[in-house]
Amino acid sequence: MIQMISNDAFGDRRVANNVRYVPGTSGPADVGALHRFPAAGIRFMPITHGPGAVYMAAGSSLASSR
Repeated sequence: MIQMISNDAFGDRRVANNVRYVPGTSGPADVGALHRFPAAGIRFMPITHGPGAVYMAAGSSLASSR
C-alpha cells in the first residue's frame, strides 16, 4: 500500500481544484507543502496576519467564481 503524507494530500487537493494562489502564514509544519507548490504551479503569498489571509482567500474565491 502506498502511503500519502499530509503535505502531498494538501498539495494534490489544490492542484485538483485548479488553485493558483495560496495566501497564508508559514511555519515549520508548512515547509513540506510549500516546497511542493512551485512544481505544481501554485504561488504562495505569505501574509503576516492569519485572519487577513482567510479574508483574502475568501474574497479571491468569490471574485473568481472558483
